[in-house]
Amino acid sequence: LRKHIAEARLCRIMLNTPVFIRQGVAGYCCEDPIYDELMEKLFGCMGMAIKLEDGDPFEAFTVASSSGTAFIFELMTYWQDWIEEHGIDPDLARQIAVHTFLGSAKLAEQSEDKLVDLQARVTSKKGVTAVGLESMRSLEIEGLLRLSFNKAAQRYRELGQKS
Repeated sequence: LRKHIAEARLCRIMLNTPVFIRQGVAGYCCEDPIYDELMEKLFGCMGMAIKLEDGDPFEAFTVASSSGTAFIFELMTYWQDWIEEHGIDPDLARQIAVHTFLGSAKLAEQSEDKLVDLQARVTSKKGVTAVGLESMRSLEIEGLLRLSFNKAAQRYRELGQKS
C-alpha cells in the first residue's frame, strides 16, 4: 500500500476468529496515533482492541492470538480424542473438552491471580494433577510449543518479505 499510496496514513490490524462472537482480540498499530481512538471504537466492540508496536510485538500477537486460536483448537482436539478413547461419547467428550477450556479461561479472566497461582490451587503434592504436570514438563511441552510459535513467526516474516 505504501508503494501505491505514499501519502496514506496506514494502520495494521489483525483479528482472531472469536471476534465473530464478540470475544476476540484485535491487535492494531497505526503510523499516526490520531487513529488510535477510532481503532478502539471500531474493534473494541468485538471483544478487546490492543494497541501494539509494529515489528516484533505485532508479530508475536499475530502468532499467539490470531494463529493461537487454531493452536488452542488443536489442544482441544487432543483433549476430546483422549476422553473418547476412554469410552465417552464423542459429543459429550467435545462438551467436556470445550467446557474445561472455557471454564479455565473464565476463571483466569475473573481472577487477578497469576496463572501459575491458579494452577497451584488445583495441584496437590503427589496427586493426579502433579503427576500429569510433571510428565508434561519432563516432555518439555513448553519447548515444543515455543518451537511451534517460532516456526509460525518465521513464516509470518517470510510472507511479509514477499509483499
